Amino acid sequence: MNANYTSKFMSKIYRFLLRQLDALIYGLMGPFTILYVFPQFLLQIERSINISIEMNPTMDHIGTFLMWAGAGIAIWCGMYLLITKNTISPLSSQTKVLTKGPYKMVRHPMMWSINIVLIGEIIVYGSPFLFIWFLLWLRLSVIYVSRFEEPALIDRFGGAYIEYCTTTPRWFPKLKFFK
Repeated sequence: MNANYTSKFMSKIYRFLLRQLDALIYGLMGPFTILYVFPQFLLQIERSINISIEMNPTMDHIGTFLMWAGAGIAIWCGMYLLITKNTISPLSSQTKVLTKGPYKMVRHPMMWSINIVLIGEIIVYGSPFLFIWFLLWLRLSVIYVSRFEEPALIDRFGGAYIEYCTTTPRWFPKLKFFK
């Protein structure tokens, strides 16, 4: 009896740690690649072919503010996920439909955080290649969410997620002051 309890306990710990590792890998590698690896590659290409747009310091401040705002939204989402014992990784099983915090305003606030940071990068660097990357990223995220992520959440949570979809917009946040 004691060995069985220990085995179940260890299995539970293993699943928890694996879920955290999956979330860490997904949470760091995804945004890191989207927000740093591809942009740096594209900026290097721009430098090698002498494409540059002069930006004034005000635009630099606006872009930097947007990057920090996007990071703030990501931290808010991450903290909310941690508090609710949930995960950002589609590789790990979400434990429940989130309907409060940033998820009350829009179904995909982490996508918003990435988009806001990318817009900030476009402004700071004045990069036409980053703008093209941003448009490509928007299309990829729409395809991913509509064809893979949301159908998987509907399969997992059924009516609860469908109800959430009817009350919370997918892409454009509902803000109280716009009502």
